[in-house]
Amino acid sequence: MPNQRDTDHPAPSQPRPADAARDVLDAPGTDGNGTSVSMRKGPPRTTAPRAEDVFAFEDDMPTFHWSVPWADLMMTMFVMFTVLFVYASAKRDFLLAFRGHVQQERVEEASQVGRHEGEVPVYEFPKTGISPSPGPHQLFEMCKATVEESGLRDVSVELEGETIRLSMHGPLLFERTQADIKPDGLRFLDMVARVIAKARYDVGVHGHTDNFPVHTERYDTNWELSTARATNVARYLIERHGVPPESVTVCGHSMYRPSAPNLSPEGKSRNRRVEIALTRPKPEEQETR
Repeated sequence: MPNQRDTDHPAPSQPRPADAARDVLDAPGTDGNGTSVSMRKGPPRTTAPRAEDVFAFEDDMPTFHWSVPWADLMMTMFVMFTVLFVYASAKRDFLLAFRGHVQQERVEEASQVGRHEGEVPVYEFPKTGISPSPGPHQLFEMCKATVEESGLRDVSVELEGETIRLSMHGPLLFERTQADIKPDGLRFLDMVARVIAKARYDVGVHGHTDNFPVHTERYDTNWELSTARATNVARYLIERHGVPPESVTVCGHSMYRPSAPNLSPEGKSRNRRVEIALTRPKPEEQETR
């Protein structure tokens, strides 16, 4: 049988290690080992062993904890830039190869165009609608230089706005009451036609007479005479010098637009004339020519 004393006074239970450690820490005047020390101020401390520092060097020296993620970042960036470099190199090689292929095809096409003997490949530039013709002031200077070169006194040239008006009067072109162009007039028209053909301007040919009444077998009135003179000049420019016929207009004014009074032989001589008016066409009209 158990001892009655033991049952009446049970043995005290053993304290747990955690409780014992807390009691030691909470005891005034003791440190973590239970030795007497002076009272300390501040937060309580623990004597639990320090967590293992996987980054620590020997002798428990501190280390930089950011070194590993930094190394990972550098490795990632290195891989990324390596991939970009490889991609750019491959793309450059492809472009170089493609350009060489295109150039080779162009050379082959050019050689095929001039394959036949005596043929030279000609590149035709597309029409842009921009006229290569000179401006009004430049064309006026060209006509003026032509008149001065001819040395003729029965010719005058004027610039009216953007219209160049070339007037040939007196006996230069025609005999009185006649519409056949004289040799001196043909030579001057040859000089003027070279300028007109290159200018690509609208060409208006206007015939005029003096107030002397005309009634012949060929021309009943000055209307027919002035129109016939303008027509002969226009035909000579078109048929002999290739002036575009679609750019030429012919008009006879008879005696009703004199340039001088018909009161003297000099005035009548100035009124017997043919005028060539050069006007720059509109861009939309010029593209259709």
